[in-house]
Amino acid sequence: MIYVINKSVDPSFNHALEEYFLKDTRESVFMIWQNEPTVLIGRNQNLELEINTDFTREHDMHIVRRLSGGGTVYCDLNNCQYTFITNRDDNDENLFKSFAHPVVLALKKLGLDADFTGRNDIMIGDKKVSGNAQYRYKDRIIHHGTLLFDADMELLAGSMKAREIKFIDKNVHSHRAHVGLIKNYVDMDVHEFIDYIAKNIVEYHDISEIREPSSEELEGLKKYLPDFPDFNKTGYDREHSRKYMAKKYPFGLVEYGLDDEDGKIKKLKIMGDFFLNNELEPFLSSIRGINIESMEDELKLNIGDYIIGMKNEELISDLKDLHRGE
Repeated sequence: MIYVINKSVDPSFNHALEEYFLKDTRESVFMIWQNEPTVLIGRNQNLELEINTDFTREHDMHIVRRLSGGGTVYCDLNNCQYTFITNRDDNDENLFKSFAHPVVLALKKLGLDADFTGRNDIMIGDKKVSGNAQYRYKDRIIHHGTLLFDADMELLAGSMKAREIKFIDKNVHSHRAHVGLIKNYVDMDVHEFIDYIAKNIVEYHDISEIREPSSEELEGLKKYLPDFPDFNKTGYDREHSRKYMAKKYPFGLVEYGLDDEDGKIKKLKIMGDFFLNNELEPFLSSIRGINIESMEDELKLNIGDYIIGMKNEELISDLKDLHRGE
């Protein structure tokens, strides 16, 4: 594994660098980095429903959609993000916990009651200080997470919308109560904290190569920059579906936008903060034209091969309810 020192605070650049190392190299990579005030939206989320775009424009913030699934994340120069990129180990039953483990250990060494809980959170006591997400590409994987050392709480709360469908501890109104700031537990500033985490990761993984991105890597990432537009500058496509429904599952929030005709699926959009095993488009293409009321007989693919944790029965039940208006 190599430690790549990334001094950029541009979220589009930072995510393009991740994608370059994921797709164009076989390197195992660790990075720890920062963004200017940014809302990072999950790969499958509905931007309009998650982000207060008037507020983000007014405060000159970035909005960037990352490769990974999961929920909306607020970043600024008071906190940091960490990344691992490596080959996948499909024999590891809990890749989230495995990747986060050295970070949890580093927090514990500071005397903190840190633990990995739920599907993707690092907690100190009952306070969330890190959310984690993953993206899989062929036999490669990105695992990245936020470390909430500190934050501009006005920007955090103002930039994200409250969602009635989500559990109360996911609502923006409860962020101040539910989220913990690491600065309240340690005697260091954010830069000292970043150096501390980096040092511990280097020791844990016995990393000997530490360097900045090479000129070849900087040139190579440029082709991935268009994958990460800043939606506050470019605008975004609005979601228009005749029927809409959202449902919360243990594996995440699932939102459906359905256009149907004569009882058949004309177009289906599946959004949410779930995580993916594979890109959804092949699955969505396969069910166009299927009769919703007889999906059990016509569905050829397994949704669980695409959305981690979801079952065909859940998808079918939801689409029937949406079709019937229940």
